[in-house]
Formats: sequence, C-alpha cells, structure tokens
Amino acid sequence: MNRKKIPYGTKLPVVLTLTERDTIRDKTFCDPDFGRVGVVEGNKIKLMMSLDDIEDVQGYIAPEASLRVAPISKATLQQTLMHNSLTKAEPPVLQVSTARLISD
Repeated sequence: MNRKKIPYGTKLPVVLTLTERDTIRDKTFCDPDFGRVGVVEGNKIKLMMSLDDIEDVQGYIAPEASLRVAPISKATLQQTLMHNSLTKAEPPVLQVSTARLISD
C-alpha cells in the first residue's frame, strides 16, 4: 500500500448533505459558523477542511452520536471513512489467538 503524505494545513474537500451539516452545527458543541462557507450543489455542500478540522468535527460528533444514534450516525461514519481514506489508516485488528483470559 502506498501512503501519500498530506502536508500540514492542506485543505481537503469534505461533502455533506445540508441536513448533516445542520445537524453537526446545531446538535453538537461545534462552532456555530461550521459549514457556512462552502460550495452548495443540490442538497449537498462541499467544505474545504484540514485534517485538524476533520478531527475536531469528529470530536464534536462522537459524544452526540452515542446519545443520538439515528440522525448523526451517518455523518459520523462519513467523517470516519473520509479520515481513514485520507490517512490510509487501517482499523485495529484483535488477534484472537493471542488473547488470554485473566482470572483472579
């Protein structure tokens, strides 16, 4: 797998529906101005965000997602997939053969 280094501060396109943008902005502790500057195409908005911005938004979404699974889980999934695809991060894998039960 070839990894691509993204220079610090590089802005990347993140596409959300207007509903997802509004949910993130209105239902989390995210900046009230989140998503105000972007390109709107139909019912979607393209925001230019750095990896730090994406990580910040994920931090705002995570606590709310645990409380409100239905309306925000899709946005959480999109943010996670976007972050993982940009960083080429592999999900952690637990190897069952090495796991041991600790007894008292």
